[in-house]
Amino acid sequence: MSAETPAIPAEVEEEGNKIATERLVFFSDAVIAIAITLLALELPIPEGRSTTESWISFRGHFDDYLAFLISFVVIANAWFGHHWLYRYVRRVHRRVAGLNMIWLLTIIVTPFATRVLVGDDTAFPMAFTLYAGIQATSQLTFVAIILTIRHDHLVAAEVPPGTFNRGITRSLSMAIVFLISIPIAYRSHWAFALWAANGYIGRLIAYSLTRRKPRYDQAERSKPAAS
Repeated sequence: MSAETPAIPAEVEEEGNKIATERLVFFSDAVIAIAITLLALELPIPEGRSTTESWISFRGHFDDYLAFLISFVVIANAWFGHHWLYRYVRRVHRRVAGLNMIWLLTIIVTPFATRVLVGDDTAFPMAFTLYAGIQATSQLTFVAIILTIRHDHLVAAEVPPGTFNRGITRSLSMAIVFLISIPIAYRSHWAFALWAANGYIGRLIAYSLTRRKPRYDQAERSKPAAS
């Protein structure tokens, strides 16, 4: 006869789930901190023996500094979203950890994509597609994480059912904006403008996605009040 596996006490399992979740969050925070630091390390240093020459050199690297700011905001927003999500999570499993690693991969390669974007050795449409594709993948992976967490009930019981809808809509909206910008980049450098207006366009898309109400709501409102 084979010995039965002893049952793990509920309090021990709960503590283990808490530790596993905290380790995933701490690891993700460390990776994001390293990625956002690498952005600054790649910034060019202005050159010049006079103040005028230094300012001219600084303006000459304007595209590099702008790309740094864009990537900083992108990674910072990713961290804010990650922080917002995992404060509701009480336990994680292998699928969530795997999706989280894919999401972190998109964060790690963002500094590389930034260097490609501002470099002179790569055609602009290709560099733009690489950067936008990575960010769209990041947003879609984050949506997959949210859906998995919600589907597998990995959150606290007191979290309202519609808590994650806004995060899903926001990430989908940002992914759509990045994907729409790719074909525009093959015709114009103004594709950057979509990224600059990402917040406003994202809100517009989010509003259009959440505008429709279920028909039964209208039916309920049209019913006469019971006498």
